[in-house]
Amino acid sequence: MWDQLPELILIKIFHHLNCEDRFSIACTCTNWRHVVATPELWRSVTILIDRDLTSGFPLATQLAIKYGEHMRSLELAWTRPHVSSKDTRHSTNVRAKEGIDFFEEIQRKKIQLREVIFSNWFLGTDWNYRGKILWAITHFLT
Repeated sequence: MWDQLPELILIKIFHHLNCEDRFSIACTCTNWRHVVATPELWRSVTILIDRDLTSGFPLATQLAIKYGEHMRSLELAWTRPHVSSKDTRHSTNVRAKEGIDFFEEIQRKKIQLREVIFSNWFLGTDWNYRGKILWAITHFLT
């Protein structure tokens, strides 16, 4: 039944999904992979730094590789802007590395962004990796 839905309807449905879910459904079947590759779905992308820049499977970097040429608006946000003391030095350093890899991939692909939005950034706390991510962002923007 789902494979019989018109592409336009699937695009409207998939547009309501976050990046992680869109990336996952692309693995479901050939038809959905084709629909997920529609440029319209990737014009505006939100990367959640504390979720999408993790080790094991760096979602943000994979999105930049597969769909980066369609991106025009990039929002960098935190699900938890106040980093808790429970975060270990290792996990935060891994996120910093994945963040740097993500921005290097965007630069390598020469992605033409029209806007970059920063949401839920709380810079008053001393993060182990704040400087590394900010350096990568600054290097990308210049």
